[in-house]
Amino acid sequence: MRELYAPSAATASAVAHLASANHAIQIDRLLAATGTPANTESRLALGAWLAFVEYAARNAVDAPDVPREQVLTLCVTALEGLLGRRLSTD
Repeated sequence: MRELYAPSAATASAVAHLASANHAIQIDRLLAATGTPANTESRLALGAWLAFVEYAARNAVDAPDVPREQVLTLCVTALEGLLGRRLSTD
């Protein structure tokens, strides 16, 4: 997993391509799941949120004093702030 987000020089190009393709798919899924308009601003914001989630997930592994549930809440709260509304739990 770390190789995907912190690649060595030998794998940087292939990993960068895979990460970029994965981000595009995840952004499309987030747009559909949240009912957010598919425009440049939304894609930029959701892409930034994905980077936030990746950072939080990578670093939470080394932060046992922060419970997993708290990391999840932090990520959801950040997404809700980005969207300007609460997410439905239906």
